[in-house]
Amino acid sequence: MRKRSTSESGASAVEFALVLPLLLSVLFFAIDFSWMFYADLQVANAARDGARFGAVAPQGSVESEAEARAEAIVSAMPGMTGAVSATAACVFPSVEDANVTVTVTYDFEPLVGFVFLLNVNLFKQLQAQATMHVENGTGC
Repeated sequence: MRKRSTSESGASAVEFALVLPLLLSVLFFAIDFSWMFYADLQVANAARDGARFGAVAPQGSVESEAEARAEAIVSAMPGMTGAVSATAACVFPSVEDANVTVTVTYDFEPLVGFVFLLNVNLFKQLQAQATMHVENGTGC
């Protein structure tokens, strides 16, 4: 068995030091991307639930009920600390065909912040929209 020469001592530590930043970058990016995907799903669910809540609300309170419900859903999610806003609009070409549309906007805040260090501004604001038919039969 040959004895290792002194010129190779510490080579694995140098290789580890070179690869570690890349591995951590991939890990942090995966964490932030997963968090962004979770937040996007919650915003979409809030828009859909707000529209549903508005669709069955009594006449005259459709828009306010839908907005309040959507904002409450996003605000109640664990870890969702960004600013959230919801807008609801009632569109009715006729009383029988009234629809409520809810748009939820959420200012995404990453867990690690690594995505924004790369100057990726694509996902700083998440938005979802849902439309449902008003079921109270009397319009908005």
